[in-house]
Amino acid sequence: MSVSFGAMTGHLIHRFSLPPLLVTLAGMSFARGAAFLVSMRPIGIDHMVNLPTSKSGLGSA
Repeated sequence: MSVSFGAMTGHLIHRFSLPPLLVTLAGMSFARGAAFLVSMRPIGIDHMVNLPTSKSGLGSA
């Protein structure tokens, strides 16, 4: 299933000359929405890896 999803996004990028970042983000939103419909529970993004800290945040030297 993931291979066909990747092929679909690759086809959209190639066929319509869309920016890959935008197609990837739209695909992620679509996948999260589909997962919500299946599980009926919100899927949060709450990993500490994704959150900047004071030591490694944006603007640290």
